[in-house]
Amino acid sequence: MKKILVVEDEPDEAKSMQMVLEGEGYSVAIAPDGKEAIDSMQGADLIVLDIILPRLHGDAVLREMKKRGIKKPVVVVTAVSREVGVEKDLRQIKRDIVFLQKPFSSSELVAAVSSKIR
Repeated sequence: MKKILVVEDEPDEAKSMQMVLEGEGYSVAIAPDGKEAIDSMQGADLIVLDIILPRLHGDAVLREMKKRGIKKPVVVVTAVSREVGVEKDLRQIKRDIVFLQKPFSSSELVAAVSSKIR
């Protein structure tokens, strides 16, 4: 069974993503902030990562992954508008990111995860 780490500080959104992904047969753990994400990602096959997080923002999580040589696929979920340039900035850290703009549907989440996890 593939393991997914959902990094999301909004409890309702994290639980919703967990229920959807578990319904698709994935094992899902939740980290409520970037610091806990770094500490918890070792066993995960894929990371679903919010950008605006307490303790350590999503961009810092990606930088730390790169620094540590952690090569896990990432699906970025964000309410930050694409016009802000976040997508371009994050692709400079990690090229193979899939982006989902909040709000997104359950089917969009499943499709994004399925496209990155093997």
